[in-house]
Amino acid sequence: MAEPRNLVICCAGDESTHPQWLEQGREYDLCVIYYGSQESRYRDEVEHWLEAKGTKSQLLVQLFEARPELLGQYEYFWIPDDDLGTCAADINRIFGLFADSGFHIGQPSLTRDSHCAFSVLTQKDMGTCETTFVEIMCPLFTAASLRKYWPLFRESVCGW
Repeated sequence: MAEPRNLVICCAGDESTHPQWLEQGREYDLCVIYYGSQESRYRDEVEHWLEAKGTKSQLLVQLFEARPELLGQYEYFWIPDDDLGTCAADINRIFGLFADSGFHIGQPSLTRDSHCAFSVLTQKDMGTCETTFVEIMCPLFTAASLRKYWPLFRESVCGW
């Protein structure tokens, strides 16, 4: 079986919903950056793991400084918040649609009943939609775009 070309990176606390993303049939690896209070939590459940403290941006910087090879090992990266309700089939679809889109940065839409600060990010009655806005909640990157932009995460200490 071929190595996955997709990586989901989740900054996870003790109440993370990411375990539901570990279902059979997933076409991605999972990296957890654990910021919770239980030593080594989730370590044995995922392909990549780091324990660190900080904001989402700070945690991503710590990950890529500790594991720079990840940026060359995968083609696509999804970085969702740890409270998003989804499943392996939907995540596989997210990666497939993103790969087919030709975009360098993107975001899946949220269901209409999701908590969402920006209505442009909720599902519409159409197919793929283009926007000039991607929120930190669940961005998608090609490897090239993430290699280019992750150093900018150092400049942001908040999640906005």
